[in-house]
Amino acid sequence: MLAKLEPDRTLFLAVSEEAYQDFFDSRFAQTVMRETKMNLIVCAIEREEVILWNEHKN
Repeated sequence: MLAKLEPDRTLFLAVSEEAYQDFFDSRFAQTVMRETKMNLIVCAIEREEVILWNEHKN
C-alpha cells in the first residue's frame, strides 16, 4: 500500500540488537534480506544508538 501511495519513500525495518543477533544475523535471514532487498536498521535500545544501517540500492 505504501509503495503505491508514496513510491519515492524508502522503507526500513528497525530491530533491536538482540533480535538481530537472535535471528537476522543468521545465514537464512541474510539471504532473504539480500534477495528481497530489505533495508534494515539495528538499534541498541538501552543506549538509544543505531549500530547498523543496511540500505539496499535499487
